[in-house]
Amino acid sequence: MIPQAMCSVDQFTLITAYDGDKLASSIIYVLDYNKNLVKTLILPDKYHVGGIAYDSVNKVILITKASKRTVGVLSYDNFTNYLSFKSDFIKISYTVSEASVDTKIAGASGVTYRNEKVYLSYFGSGSSSVAYCYTPTYDSVNKTYNLTYQYKFSLPDYTQGITISSYKGKLRLFVSVSYGGSESKNVYCSYLYSYIFDETDGSKTFDNILTCPPMLQQTYVKGGKIYCLFESASALYKSVNQNPVDCVIPLKLSKLFNEKSGSAVNISVSNVAGGKKVSVSSNISGAKIYYYASMPYISNKSVKAYSYSKAYMKNSTSMVYAVAVVSGRIVASDAVYITVSKASAPSNLKVKSKSSKAVTLS
Repeated sequence: MIPQAMCSVDQFTLITAYDGDKLASSIIYVLDYNKNLVKTLILPDKYHVGGIAYDSVNKVILITKASKRTVGVLSYDNFTNYLSFKSDFIKISYTVSEASVDTKIAGASGVTYRNEKVYLSYFGSGSSSVAYCYTPTYDSVNKTYNLTYQYKFSLPDYTQGITISSYKGKLRLFVSVSYGGSESKNVYCSYLYSYIFDETDGSKTFDNILTCPPMLQQTYVKGGKIYCLFESASALYKSVNQNPVDCVIPLKLSKLFNEKSGSAVNISVSNVAGGKKVSVSSNISGAKIYYYASMPYISNKSVKAYSYSKAYMKNSTSMVYAVAVVSGRIVASDAVYITVSKASAPSNLKVKSKSSKAVTLS
């Protein structure tokens, strides 16, 4: 089974997984407060199950299935009933009808819930990922759960899932980005982005980026920590990864956003005539620094992306990436938004010298 996403329901942690051989049904592992497995819930289909989230107001569990447009909905009452069964393995049915989702989204891979809003994210392979915001309406009598479209917003390529949480007085959007199934033989990238997020319209401001081990999947925030789930230790991928991560990794938000502690890669930007100059410092011994205009990734131990030949930016661009590379592996990264204004035309020109073929201007 290949783990995909997590959420918290009361004292339980729920982790979704699908069968890498595509033979068995997808499942939900239910762990107790002590992180012990107490139940395995067998879902009613074999789709590549994706995200999971808990609508705490309407008391339903939302499950995205990447192979289908709709969202599976499991009521909290039925969830607790399944846990009371003596069998270790329980095959469940969606007792609430599947959501009527706005068809603007091609297929949801991730889901998160925040402040009476449901957010569905879409994995864009080679194209921009996107997320949609909905207002849920639950009719417990007729067993229907409907999502009304509110707005959409863009996400980085290869977005696996999103999490929205408040920290230090700011609402933050966390985006897990990952692509590729092999650290040593194939193409991969793996990052955790954070943005300052406005939930009224989906606007966001880039805040931070963290390089992660390969095959980061989805995350959730609880108790001042962001919990990161990886699929690299599953049987399908374990043999092709140098360092498979076989556990959930909690990161302290206080460390993730502690600017005073510095970073392994730091980008600084200064204004120069007609553009901006980018410089990078790194405290990693022996690391090579590369600049990019698009998200860098590893391909056959070389860094691939659209590269800047110089650190002097004259053309308008939205983001500049810098990565530190050691032995063909991206070990740290940073990114900044840069906007370069068009240079003004020179004035008050004076001719210093001239010939039949050239002039010298000052």
